[in-house]
Amino acid sequence: CQHLERIVNDIRDSVVYVQSHDGNGDRDAIVEEVIKQNVLNSVEKILDSSQTIRQLVDSQEIGIIGGKYDVTTGKTEFYYESARGFSLEEIQFVR
Repeated sequence: CQHLERIVNDIRDSVVYVQSHDGNGDRDAIVEEVIKQNVLNSVEKILDSSQTIRQLVDSQEIGIIGGKYDVTTGKTEFYYESARGFSLEEIQFVR
């Protein structure tokens, strides 16, 4: 995969961030924090990489929210702190 190195580097950045801020938990807690941080970073990278998406989000014409899909349960956990382009009422509705 031509994008594998970039993906691995993005995950590595999340690992380094979590270790420097709260790397003292148990393994499962650290893995969950790395996943969450990677999602938060991905939302910001999407906004930083596209002026068009950024403008649409800033004007609340579209919204973006990060989440984690669990392939074993089929459920998605949304990270509401990553939400951009939504009003508080819209975020409450999604919950």
